[in-house]
Amino acid sequence: MTFHRQTFIQRVLEPKERGSVQRRSPWRFVEQRNQRRGRYRERTKERSLLMSKRGDVEDNERDTARSLVEKEKGARSERNSLLWDQLEAENERRNLLLRKEKAEKEMQLWLELLDESKKRKLEDVLHGRALNGEPQKD
Repeated sequence: MTFHRQTFIQRVLEPKERGSVQRRSPWRFVEQRNQRRGRYRERTKERSLLMSKRGDVEDNERDTARSLVEKEKGARSERNSLLWDQLEAENERRNLLLRKEKAEKEMQLWLELLDESKKRKLEDVLHGRALNGEPQKD
């Protein structure tokens, strides 16, 4: 015998057998059951509403936390990009200075070489040698 049938017998049929004055209709049991279920449904609805409200609050908190984190990440990425831009600009300046120094050294070397070659040419002319390395004929 199932539980529901047993409770039905206890609540509806037994009072008749005992000779109770007030006869219960089987529908009264069903109505009571439905009322209990309805109250349970109402409580669960209220509970679910409260939980959903709490969930909404938690979701809102979570969303605000996420948005704050994303804003912070955005600010960090902006700061990082600015730092990277500054580093790149500094590296370019450094590279330009190094290139400039290197070019100046090279120019200095060339000027020294040119000065030496001019000095030799002058010496050659003064000593009577031809520009092609042969002695000049007077």
